Amino acid sequence: MLYQQGELSDRFYQLVTGRIRIFSGHQDGRERVLAIVEPGGLCGEAACFDGLAYCTSAVTLQPSTVRIFARETMVKAMATQPEIMLEIFRSITRKQRLFALQLETAMFRKAPARVAFILSRLATYYGVPVAEGEGMRISLHLSHEVLASMIGMTRVTVTRQIGALIRDGIVSRDGRFLIVRSPERLLECADLP
Repeated sequence: MLYQQGELSDRFYQLVTGRIRIFSGHQDGRERVLAIVEPGGLCGEAACFDGLAYCTSAVTLQPSTVRIFARETMVKAMATQPEIMLEIFRSITRKQRLFALQLETAMFRKAPARVAFILSRLATYYGVPVAEGEGMRISLHLSHEVLASMIGMTRVTVTRQIGALIRDGIVSRDGRFLIVRSPERLLECADLP
């Protein structure tokens, strides 16, 4: 456990190796996965700089190596190296977009459209072109269980919906990663303009 919801902090973390699960816990014991941090990603930076308690918890999913950055040290470094501040802002903004995406997905869409919507947005935010005209690889590896938790569905339903998108040629699998082959058709499935 790197940090727990409700704790105060004067540091944040960068994942060097491994994976980190960011989640929100409820009093009844339920958890909702909000993000998975991949190597190079940051976590805990908002609570480090706003002086408020963590609103999420972070736990490693496998043996991991992290760098710890103290607030005081980073504030001094930002004064002379503004690119550090820019990278922290990017990380916070990316998470803000991901959380807004989860909220919009869970509140306004039925199962097939939810899955298509989150895959469309993940391709937009984390997509890497495969080859000219071949689609966008979603550079985050998110298990069906994690995707289900993010959008308030069961793993079985997510697996079924992704399978349908693969059968229809809209999405394909490349090892652990999904490739959006037809962004336009995925948008239609998501009921997006």
